[in-house]
Amino acid sequence: MTRILVVDDDTAIIDFLKQALPALGHNADFADNGQDAIQLLNTNRYDLILSDIRMPEKNGIDVARAAYRIAPDVPVLFMSGNPNTIVEEQSFL
Repeated sequence: MTRILVVDDDTAIIDFLKQALPALGHNADFADNGQDAIQLLNTNRYDLILSDIRMPEKNGIDVARAAYRIAPDVPVLFMSGNPNTIVEEQSFL
């Protein structure tokens, strides 16, 4: 069973994935902000991180940087409701 960390400040996305991921056989933890996600990364092991890019305070890029320090082998997949966000934020790579 894949263990996934989902990070998004959009409650509709969180609510959808809370139903969809277990139905697909995945175990998931959820954080509605980057700071909580980083705390979860410090205490749990994940196979995948799904993160929104734009969030208040600690954003998805902050989460990815923390994940790289804590567990560099865990892939991070960014999501965004705005496709231009990914292009605008790709300078962090």
